[in-house]
Amino acid sequence: MSPASPKEQSSKQPSKDPGYSDEALSFRIRSAHLADHLALCDLWSQVDAYHAAIRPDFFVVSGTPARSKLYLDRIIDDSNQELLVAVSGDRLLGLIHLQIYDTPKSPVFADRRRAHVEDLVVDTPARRRGVGRALLSSGEDWARRHQATQMVLTLWRGNEAAEAFYDRHGYGTVSQVLVRELQV
Repeated sequence: MSPASPKEQSSKQPSKDPGYSDEALSFRIRSAHLADHLALCDLWSQVDAYHAAIRPDFFVVSGTPARSKLYLDRIIDDSNQELLVAVSGDRLLGLIHLQIYDTPKSPVFADRRRAHVEDLVVDTPARRRGVGRALLSSGEDWARRHQATQMVLTLWRGNEAAEAFYDRHGYGTVSQVLVRELQV
């Protein structure tokens, strides 16, 4: 896995959470390590619980830990995946998990390399302080270094905050997935 370009970002918005100081939030972006496993699971648990709340027909609350060490190890060892984290001191503030996909050979699809955002999670008290923006920007940089020409992600209906976030950063809808419940 190629190393992430460390970036120093800071925000001027104070936090109301006792785990964060009221000073500007300073953090850096780096690749995740296996030693981050439990802190990553805390972040994944937040997004898992949120998805289960808005789409219980698709998601359930994850167990403990939210992901196995083997899951994390496979991401770290795969050159077509990257897991970047925002770190302030020894605390993880957020993560972005990306994966490279090449369009399958087909007479109807444009031949492109895309980076898919599998997860983008920011710890609740660190939101709206530039962490998500920095993770997304670092993810886009990683995708460019891997010759991806587009970033793609799935946004679940009901996640209005994420929809507004991605809209502010230039992401737009390219398709919709429709569902109908069947009586069995």
